Amino acid sequence: MKVCHLTSVHRHCDVRIFYKECVTLVAAGYEVFLIELNTKTEEKDGVKIISVHYPIQSRFKRMTVGVWKIYKEALKINAGIYHFHDPELMWAGWLLKRKGKKVVYDVHEDLTLQIYTKPYLPEFLKGMFSFMYSLIESFFVRKFEALITAEDLNAERLKKKNSKVISLNNYPEIKEAITSVVEKKSALCYAGGITEMRGINEMIESLRVAKTELILAGEFSPSSLSEKYLKPADNFISYRGYVSRDEVKKIYDQSIAGLLLLHPTKNYLRSMPIKMFEYMEAGLPIIASNFPLWKKIFEQYGCVIWVNPFDINEIAEAIVLLKENENLRNEMGQKARKAVIENFNWNAESKKLIQLYQSFK
Repeated sequence: MKVCHLTSVHRHCDVRIFYKECVTLVAAGYEVFLIELNTKTEEKDGVKIISVHYPIQSRFKRMTVGVWKIYKEALKINAGIYHFHDPELMWAGWLLKRKGKKVVYDVHEDLTLQIYTKPYLPEFLKGMFSFMYSLIESFFVRKFEALITAEDLNAERLKKKNSKVISLNNYPEIKEAITSVVEKKSALCYAGGITEMRGINEMIESLRVAKTELILAGEFSPSSLSEKYLKPADNFISYRGYVSRDEVKKIYDQSIAGLLLLHPTKNYLRSMPIKMFEYMEAGLPIIASNFPLWKKIFEQYGCVIWVNPFDINEIAEAIVLLKENENLRNEMGQKARKAVIENFNWNAESKKLIQLYQSFK
């Protein structure tokens, strides 16, 4: 059976979309297509990737003309199942459903809460946008064959709107849980989206106090933040920019610990952080925000030092503790990797995805 994944926002070969879901479906015997916007047309790991090219001049044009072009390309494939990954594709999914296609919406995050973290939206309008989006979402998600979420809390929310909802957690693949032995620097790391809500200010200030290097990778949002934070801290930050998946792994291999200092926004307090699993996969001890949900899930494994994400001195003390105690680092890193192998790996999640697709036959 042909299946077609659609994304207008995610990068080429996104880890969840491509490496986990699409590659899993190829291994299960499906003919898999992936339509992306402005990336690269190629066949990789058995997945036929089709890039739809459209010069994006604004979010509005991407969400209208860009999505329309993706929809038209999707129709040409004539797949049995269409599986899309971005909220702005809901109306395209609805049009595919009206053509008699089976449609799955992969709801990566709860946008009703994520809206509050968008730096480009005026604060006084965020509540209104969240409410308006919830109405639009409620209309569309009832139309689709199934919904997939990346976390259980979002799944429970959506079950009120669609009876067929499964949660596929962003756990790493077991084969990825083997870390190569390389010489580590006395540096901490963070690789991902770089925003003030994700703690870039607290990372830099705590590392300044701890007199420790930070290996930083990812894109600043908004881009103007790079000038604000990098220039004053260039003597202890090694900034790599946006890097490939393989380069991220090298950064983790070189580091002694990972930072995860998200601010306690509504969205982050309820979310399962992919970054936590990435650090655990790499066998890194973690310094993380002391959110109740995170502590409930991860505290039992003994691989995280919990801190108030706004307390610079507390974060700095945790950094120094790990920097000066190699035995503690090794012990926490081993516990992290053991937890991934035994409890947080993609193998079990992949079976749920295949079972969902098989239910459509």
